[in-house]
Amino acid sequence: MLFIPSVLLISTDGGGDHKNTFVRNKAAHAALFKFLDLDELIIFRNAPNGSWINPVETSMGSLNLGLMHLAPERDKCRSDMVEKIVTNFNSMSDLRSKTKTNPNVEEEFKSCLKDVITTLESRFRMIESGGEGFVNVEHPACNIDDVAFLQHHLCETTDYRLDVTTTKEANKLPVFSHIFENHNSQSCNYILQLSKPPTRTPSEVYEYLSYKLPLPWKNDPNDENFC
Repeated sequence: MLFIPSVLLISTDGGGDHKNTFVRNKAAHAALFKFLDLDELIIFRNAPNGSWINPVETSMGSLNLGLMHLAPERDKCRSDMVEKIVTNFNSMSDLRSKTKTNPNVEEEFKSCLKDVITTLESRFRMIESGGEGFVNVEHPACNIDDVAFLQHHLCETTDYRLDVTTTKEANKLPVFSHIFENHNSQSCNYILQLSKPPTRTPSEVYEYLSYKLPLPWKNDPNDENFC
């Protein structure tokens, strides 16, 4: 049986796909809060100049060791039409939308990336930490079908929509308006904190989480480092 915690803390690098001030991310976090029936959801990023203690950043730094002195290039697609589509797409979501109307795009794009993927896998296999492999390339965390299933289930159970990008659109979603009106402890660039009266968390544990987490601050305005 899958264990789902009642309190979830997520540390991010503050990039666009996790930025707490972006409406599409806030809507997704609200849906996750409801979907997992969480008592507390805290999504945070490090203060400026604090990447060196962020486990997300440090793990990526280790992966970059395998990419040193490497400039891979994919093969050309067999079909000129597919090559033109692949060359001109603006984002991965744009490319995925093309595969819905032309199944050959996905097949050929994967085929022309085989050599690149093989090279990356061989490089990542050489990275070790504590005498063990750092990356398990044989067993990825998930595949595109797993992601699609989760997105579909999330939308069905929480009224969430993947195409939400503006506050006006988000406010039309019951899950967004209800949670941010009733369970929003704080929402800013550094921390998004959603909480509700505990139903699964022991009271002695929840009392330590029932207040707003402090934001980064400077002891000295002239100092670049945050506390």
